[in-house]
This record gives sequence, structure tokens and C-alpha cells, in this order.
Amino acid sequence: MKATAAVAGGFNLVDFYPWLESVPGADGLKSKIQKLRDYLDVILDKTIMEHRQRIDSGGGERRRDDCECDDGEEDLVDVLLRLQADATHCTSIRALHLQIFIPTKLPSSMPSIAVTFTFPLPIPIPPLQTKTIKRSSITIISCKKPHHGHHLPPGPAKLPLIGNLHNLFIGRSPLPHHALRELADEYGPLFHLRLGEVPSVVVSSPEIAREVMKTHDHVFADRPRILAVDIGTWGSQDIAFCPLGDYWRQMKRISLTELLGARKVQAFSSIRETEVSNLVDSIRRSSHNGENPINISEKIYSLFNVIICKTAFGTHWEEDDIIQSMREAAQVAGGFHVLDFYPSLEFLHGLSGLKSKILRMRDHKDVILDRVIAEHKQRFVQRRRGCDGGGGIDDVESEDGEDFVDVLIRLEEGGGLQCPITNTSIKAVLVDLFVAGTDTSSVAVEWAMLEMMNPRVLSKAQSQIRQALKGKNAITDKDLQGLTYLKSVIKETFRLHPSIPLLIPRESNQDCVVSEYIIPAKTRVIVNAWAIGRDLETWEDPESFVPERFDGSEIDFKGMHFELIPFGAGRRICPGISYAIANIELLLTHLLYWFDWKLPNGLRAEDLDMSEVFGLAVARKDQLYLVAKSYEAKDLDSGSVEMEVVKVEC
Repeated sequence: MKATAAVAGGFNLVDFYPWLESVPGADGLKSKIQKLRDYLDVILDKTIMEHRQRIDSGGGERRRDDCECDDGEEDLVDVLLRLQADATHCTSIRALHLQIFIPTKLPSSMPSIAVTFTFPLPIPIPPLQTKTIKRSSITIISCKKPHHGHHLPPGPAKLPLIGNLHNLFIGRSPLPHHALRELADEYGPLFHLRLGEVPSVVVSSPEIAREVMKTHDHVFADRPRILAVDIGTWGSQDIAFCPLGDYWRQMKRISLTELLGARKVQAFSSIRETEVSNLVDSIRRSSHNGENPINISEKIYSLFNVIICKTAFGTHWEEDDIIQSMREAAQVAGGFHVLDFYPSLEFLHGLSGLKSKILRMRDHKDVILDRVIAEHKQRFVQRRRGCDGGGGIDDVESEDGEDFVDVLIRLEEGGGLQCPITNTSIKAVLVDLFVAGTDTSSVAVEWAMLEMMNPRVLSKAQSQIRQALKGKNAITDKDLQGLTYLKSVIKETFRLHPSIPLLIPRESNQDCVVSEYIIPAKTRVIVNAWAIGRDLETWEDPESFVPERFDGSEIDFKGMHFELIPFGAGRRICPGISYAIANIELLLTHLLYWFDWKLPNGLRAEDLDMSEVFGLAVARKDQLYLVAKSYEAKDLDSGSVEMEVVKVEC
């Protein structure tokens, strides 16, 4: 017993690095404890047997007045044997072996040890689950309740140190969303992985997604800490990656009502319309009426950068610094960093060079954004002084020409917020808006244009647009309402090519049962929206681009239909859906209205390489080059729509 107490109270390396437990003989402790336990087994089995024989010889149940104790009371072994014999006291609560706790006389020099148990329920505890107590395993109850028979979801076998990281790389697609779908084919729509030290579950069906993002949304609405994002957003002070809490609730409310709501999206319509028209002119100049292929990927990305600059800052940023800085931030945030899966080794982040790289990038953004905010604050003060004869801040609030920075400064200066807005939080929100407003939207338009190199889809979309607009020389948001086939094209693009195929990971804040499996607290939850969009049980011919599948269908991407969740769902749904769709619809309408498109060098759609490159937004590996031939609006008056469509098909 003395040796056992010494081992139990010692400093054991495995206790601080749980993953070492799977390494045979990591410190020799396990074999030492087993030898001690085997020795105690012999002694204590003999003690238990003697007590049982005395009980049996007493007529089947030992009476207290037959007890050998000096005071006539049962000893601890008698009590436990009596409880063992009484089935009503058998519980499923986890137990400690009696052998460890048989009292032994300790030397007077050794301090006494007090062991205290806190029971969550009064004794007698009702049976939770039947369990047989064997002679060699007489038990004392501990204080944790079981999960009522629920188990972790199935998953592949784990290796020491790396868990299941090898399952994402060895013998599978190098793209995580592809590899995870392959694993879902083996283990089901909800399966468990241990990625390094991080317990994770992967969701790959609409039904499980509904449970996670609707039924138990309050449990799975938190975010895990990711190094690159945490540093790059000044301690996750943005909206997308911010931990669940009062600050997140406030910033989401601000984004929906002040930044990205329907009224604000409409207020930005003139910016969209002007910049998209400028892009049309740029394509005309670059294409030389169909003689030169143009890099449509680069032009689309540049357009969205200009739009987000004007909506965020009120002006186009002429320097490339901020665009390049934000692009690098998106690439790092979307990258795969192994150390994110070993939180206990955070001190190694500094050795890897990643942390210093992210800090340098953040410092560069600091300089640019601090200057932008300072200029806006100076302008805000000037406007407020000019309004002093009227209503002060209230008059400033009424201005429709506010950009994102203006709005956030107004709220900061106005006060009355539960969580104060600071320059740091303004910068973090701006990074969010830049990344979401450029990468994800530009990738969506690029995939749509690529899929519409199918002549049937392209001609049908162009025919509806050109007939609906009837020779207009200017296209506005109001002209887009009846373009049902274009809307189906966008839905089909989101189904096959969600910009963020694994969405943004969630984290459980408490234990929860999903589809009869237990998901413990602090488990990372990955929703594979890409796999859900290609689910064989949900979609007919899921690998084909067929916009007609949405004809007469109510399925939409706004978070109510879990077959199609490119923007997520529930509390954590992307607040910028309206903003993104307004930009995407207007751009695609202009591209299809003003130009006839074809692939260069006689390529056909089936010849295209559809390989992807993984990042925060998953784009095509190669940039898209297309030939654009101007289509004059006046041609529509001569009834030549069908003739022009035939030319495209040729």
C-alpha cells in the first residue's frame, strides 16, 4: 500500500501528455503499476474470500451482531459484499477497485490521507444500467454519470501522436473535402476523427447537418481557436471566427442591421452598377472583339476588390498594398497548419515561423487600416461639427452615403453598446468583409462561367436574359427579378462548387447526442457542404451541372434547406448573403447579356481541367481564360436572339 501511495502521488509524465499513453513503455510506469496491482490482487482476493466464507457460514446473509468487528458493526468489505448481493444497489456508475482502498496501518511519520467523494444524487442511487460486480472488482462509486449507452460516432483507427491525420493524406485525395467524403463513404454521414490532439466529427448529410445547425444549434454555435485567424483578426475580434458570446451577438446584429442588411445593400447599388459597367468596358477593350483570350479570373477578382473598397472605405484604393495584404491574409487563413491540431504545443508556433509571418502581415495591415480609420474619424468630426447647429450625431447617422468604416465609427462614438467598439475591432471586421467580399464571391462567379461553357446551359441563360431585358443599354438591380434560370444557375454552382466547401468549423460547448451518438464538449465539428451538395440520396445525377433541377423547387441557400448550405445555417450563417448575391447576380447578368463566350483554341467544355486548389475559398487550380465577343443590345430589336445563340453553340 505504501508503494501504491507513492506511485499515485508521484509526478508522471504521461499525465501531462496523454498521447504518450499509447506509446508502449513510455516511462515504465504502467508495468510497475501492474506488478503492484497483481501483488495486491493475491492479498485482497484472500481477504474478500474470507469475508464471503464467514457470511456464507452465517446462513446466507451476515447479521450485524455476527460481525467480527470490535464494535459489532460491519467493516468496509462486509458493506460492499452486502451491496454486491443486493441487485437494487447495482449501478452503472464508474468504479474504483476496492483493492486500492483496503485500510493499512501507515507509519506515524507518513501524513494521513483523506479521500472525499461528492455524490450528485442521494443514496440509494436508482439503477441507471445493469452491471455485474465481480469478486475481484468490488467497487466504490464515483461521481460521473454515464452517457446512457451512447458512443462516439464510428471512425478509422487512430495512430499514436497523429491520431487520424494520416487518413487525410495517405491514399486519399490531397483535397480535404474530397478525402473527408471518401471517409464518409466508409464510416457514414457522421464519423469521428482525432486530428492530432483535437477530437473532431465530420457531417456529410443534410439530416445530420439539420441536427447540428438547427436542432442543437445552441450547442454547436461556438468556434475553435485557429492560430492564423486568431492572430490575423487581433484575437478573433471579427464576426466569422469570433467565439460565441456578447461581443459576437452585438457584432452580428450590427452586421445585419447596419452593414449588410437589405437597406444597406440597396444603398450600395449605384457602386455595383457603376463598377460592373466599367468591367464590361474593360473586357471590350481587352478582348479586341473576340481576337484575344482574356483572364476572366483576374478581372472578376479585381472587380470585387474595387466594390468592397468603395463600400468599406468610400473610395477605390489606388495602391495595391491593401489588396495584396488581404489576399495573403485569406491564403494563410485558409491554409492547413499542423500545429493547429496540437494546442498543447502552442509554444512551438514561434519556432515554426508561421506566427512571425502572420504577425508581419498583421503589422502591415495595421499601418494601412489605422490610416484609413484615422482619415474617417477626422471626416466624422468635421461632419459632426458642421451639424452642431442641428442634431449633432443624429444628423450624421441619417446620411445615406456612409461606408462600412463610417458606420462603425458612428457606433463607436455614439456609445450605448454593451461591448465597446474599438479601432482593433473595426480592423478585424474589415478583414472579414474584405475576405468574404472578394475571394468567395469571385470564386463563385468563376465556377459559374466555367460550368456555362456547356453550350446548352449558356444559350438558355443568355436567351432568357436578353429577352427579359429587351435591348436595354443599362442594367440595374431591378431588372434581375424575373431571371429565374440565372438564379438556378447560381444555385447549381453553389451546390457543386461551394466557395468554402467545409464551411467554417464549429465547436461544441457541451456534451450533445446527435443521431444517437455522443458528441463531447470541445469537439470540433466540420460540415462538409461540398459532400452534402453531391449526396446520392438527395440529388439525382449529382455530379452533373443541371440548373433545371431547381425548376419549381423551393430549395434555396439561405439556411432553411440543408441540402444546399454554401453560406452555412443557424446562428452562424453568413450575414453577408444578400450583399454577395446582389454582386454575383448583377455581374453574371452583364457578362451574359453583353458578350458571347467561348473557350480559346477550340477547346470544348469536356476538355477543361476542373482540378481545385484548397484555401479559404476553393478555386479552380488554373485561372480561366475565355474569348469574349461583344453582343450589341440593338441586335435584340431585330429578333436575332436565336441566331446569336446558334453562333455561340458553334
